[in-house]
Amino acid sequence: MPKFCPECGTKLEIKNAKFCPECGTDFSQLNDPVGTEDSTENVKEISIEMDTAVRSRPTVYELGTRFEDTVEKILNAQGWKTEKRKKLLGKSGAKSEIDIIAKRTTRGRERVLAVECKNYTNPVPIKDMRDFVSKLEDISIPNGLFTTYSTFSSEAKAYGESKHIQMWDRNYLLEQLFSIEVGRGGSVKEEKIPLGLPLKTSFDEAVNLNLKNSSNVEVGTCRLVWRPFYLISYSLKATRSDPTRKRHQFSDSGDCIIDPFTGDLLDFIHTGEFSFTKLGKEMKLIKEVEEDLYIKELSSQTPESNLVISNAGDFETVILKSNLISQSQIKKRAVQEIIERNTRKVDYRVKVRTRKGSYDSLSDMTFGLIEDDGTRIKSFTFTPKRNEIMIKETKLIFVPKWEIEFLSKDYTYSREIFASSGFVSSDSIRSCPKHIIKGLGAVLNVTVAVCEVCGLALCGKHIFQCPICEKWFCEEHSVKCSSCDGRYCTEDLTLTCADCGALICDECRRVCPICMEDHCKEAFVKCSVCGESCCKTCVTRKKTLLLSKYVCLNCS
Repeated sequence: MPKFCPECGTKLEIKNAKFCPECGTDFSQLNDPVGTEDSTENVKEISIEMDTAVRSRPTVYELGTRFEDTVEKILNAQGWKTEKRKKLLGKSGAKSEIDIIAKRTTRGRERVLAVECKNYTNPVPIKDMRDFVSKLEDISIPNGLFTTYSTFSSEAKAYGESKHIQMWDRNYLLEQLFSIEVGRGGSVKEEKIPLGLPLKTSFDEAVNLNLKNSSNVEVGTCRLVWRPFYLISYSLKATRSDPTRKRHQFSDSGDCIIDPFTGDLLDFIHTGEFSFTKLGKEMKLIKEVEEDLYIKELSSQTPESNLVISNAGDFETVILKSNLISQSQIKKRAVQEIIERNTRKVDYRVKVRTRKGSYDSLSDMTFGLIEDDGTRIKSFTFTPKRNEIMIKETKLIFVPKWEIEFLSKDYTYSREIFASSGFVSSDSIRSCPKHIIKGLGAVLNVTVAVCEVCGLALCGKHIFQCPICEKWFCEEHSVKCSSCDGRYCTEDLTLTCADCGALICDECRRVCPICMEDHCKEAFVKCSVCGESCCKTCVTRKKTLLLSKYVCLNCS
């Protein structure tokens, strides 16, 4: 047995150790390299071993079976105080049950977060997201978090982002869960990553806000998370003979990406484009939306060696390097997926000694009509053998992603940016929530400022700048001049019409020459005798046969 783990380099204190105490590598598997067995009978055994290894990992198991408890655990680690299954009375008079109510005091202001937990296996539909938003509006809680064990449909994600809803899918929850494990992962001061995508988006670029009053928005928390993925390079070459002794050549090569936490295959990249069927059914990879983005990063960016990672003080750096499945298990998973990817039916032709275009036997009726050339198409199933697959290289590549929390008065916003490509995967502060999203093709109304009273981010149609103090306010926290409909802050618009009591601005203010009081434009009439304009209180109305005449007090 080795003195050091060949996977992570940890010194082995126990003599003849069977497993690495740090990464869990099974040393008995190291003497059985991939590609030494000709039989395919062990393919199912590979799957069983991998599934057992994944199921035995307590954090993954916990995430699926005790979903609400897991979400609460993550929130507690982030500093939130939580209450589960709390019923709140809404404006409608009905009570709504919230899965988790989280509270946290930040910058001297208490923030409340309503959390919806859906332990789904299918993507969250838009109906559930709409119901959650309606529930938040009824109970008057500005911040919402929707969590799911699966992922979100495109419609639900677009709608939730437009309503400033934070969304955690299974992939994000796993990242959070692994990063808070006691004594594992966590923040680093300075560390070297053997292989990772380059950091091209800086902290300043990540937190930049294109808002008129961005100084009113603070950065609450900011994390640079380095998420690992296995990239396995492989090649396959095989030859098979059909019953007619015709030889068929099979080849495949490229890279496959495997999640080191769950052992799930994410995708094949850098491979030749081809399509095939497996036992008559189309093979389709069902990938999460977030995983698709990681795949795009890995396939479009070139990794660099020996990256030095350190905290700059403005943000926290987290490297998710613990709880990883060993390379030996990952290689077995890769072989299994490559076998399944290339397993397919292969057609071949056989000559038939019978009259063309007719059924002469039960066999002909079973397998179909004979072709005009006197042949019939048959097929056999090609399944690669393990020794026909060569694993060229196994790389553990770390992908950086910014996770940012913005604080704006009562509201909390989130943003995620892939730090290598600069792609913004989610940004809840960007979209105005006052618009109805009609399908995925709708253009989102981009926010221009935040209300300086409540902190709600809105577009130019729903936020207003006071022309006097030049501050920005939403409709609820601003007042309107009754004459010109101009919007002002409550401190700068205090004049009222002495006649009707409506608010008026300085430009629309009219002073009656008789009573010397302030009035709006609509309260003024012209004297039919002297032609002077004065308020309706200071005139008398005289009716004639055709029309009414106004006479001011000075002329009456």
